[in-house]
Amino acid sequence: MIHTSTSRINLFVVALLTILAIPCAEAGVPDPCPKSNSGMTLVVAANGGTDYKKIQQALDAARPGDTVLVKAGKYPGGLKFNKSGSAGACIRLEGEPGAVISGGSTGITIAGKKFIAISGLTVSNISGGNTPTGIKVSGASSHISLTKNVVKQVTSSSNAHAISFYGTASQPLNNLFIDSNEVMQNRLGQSEALVLNGNVELFQISNNKVHDNDNIGIDIIGYEGNGPRGKDFARKGFILNNQVWNNSSGKNSTYGGERSAGGIYVDGGRGIEISGNKVTNCDIGIELASEHAGTSTSGIIVKNNDLSNSYQGNLMMGGYDRGRGRADNISIEGNKLANGRDGELIIQHNTNGISIKGNSFRAKGGGYNIYVRGSNNNNPLVEGNTYASKGPSNDRARKDGSFTMLNERDPATARPVRNSRAR
Repeated sequence: MIHTSTSRINLFVVALLTILAIPCAEAGVPDPCPKSNSGMTLVVAANGGTDYKKIQQALDAARPGDTVLVKAGKYPGGLKFNKSGSAGACIRLEGEPGAVISGGSTGITIAGKKFIAISGLTVSNISGGNTPTGIKVSGASSHISLTKNVVKQVTSSSNAHAISFYGTASQPLNNLFIDSNEVMQNRLGQSEALVLNGNVELFQISNNKVHDNDNIGIDIIGYEGNGPRGKDFARKGFILNNQVWNNSSGKNSTYGGERSAGGIYVDGGRGIEISGNKVTNCDIGIELASEHAGTSTSGIIVKNNDLSNSYQGNLMMGGYDRGRGRADNISIEGNKLANGRDGELIIQHNTNGISIKGNSFRAKGGGYNIYVRGSNNNNPLVEGNTYASKGPSNDRARKDGSFTMLNERDPATARPVRNSRAR
């Protein structure tokens, strides 16, 4: 079915907002641990002369409302929060400039704790163990704030994360605020730099710089068996105003030279707004898919992003083969897409209810603006986009309001198809 009327568009938006189930899409998720002076400040310095020489000792002594303040210096990893803060009285771990957590298989761990803030620290040189991780949050943790940290040089030849949130409990891992961090130069094996996986809800990932990692930059994941049945997917979140660049698996030994790392990837997530981000020079700019058959990435709003110079496509949707999951009820609006190698927007397999509205496409010479290279794609709406380049000479589909797909290719022959509809 072809949707062209304004009323059908409005119905689409209403349905999408219902899936999102977030009261105000512009509000985001607030920082659960705003700066306060409600408790004591416990000072740590590696060379002594302060309250503590070891960070772990100060964390163990801290009470709700206290701040553990780390002076400049190098401190060993393996830190763990063993108690929770409380509403209005978070336990804070803060680093002064030059405070570095280095070494070990995990820099900092939060497991099943609430009202915790980590700010201003550099976490680096993390390796070894099963999955080395810079900052690891798991279980039924909630109200976690990570701000102004640098996480780099986390290394594994199999699996590693710079920052990870794994919702493994029956209660969701929730109310997460991840803002103004820098995640860079991590060697991740088959895993991701910043990841939310499993039973996770209510999160904001904003104003971060994620760059020069050898796999996916930001990943929102579902259906990998980490959360309980029926809740095993990350949901109800915002990915806002991040800068994401130079994330590529091209030199990742586990991929054998394949370049498939997304700057931002939603793999089985639901009810997420992705807006105001700048993504450039990644293998894929933004990807919306679900890798597991019978599952779906759904209710995603992608708006006002600047996507450019991706090795594959700047925006890709749907499973990479027909045996994968789906991408459903997706709104793509007001984005700028330019210079993708294979195409600006690529529709793969198994999509339904995609709205592509008011975007600006600038295909590189001979490239494709909208490229359908898969099958089983239903109920698309393409309306009101602009094209700074015409693409190949046989592109006849510049009147997008009637939904003739721009630059569609026959998936069997890979040849462009004139004036054809989506499959």
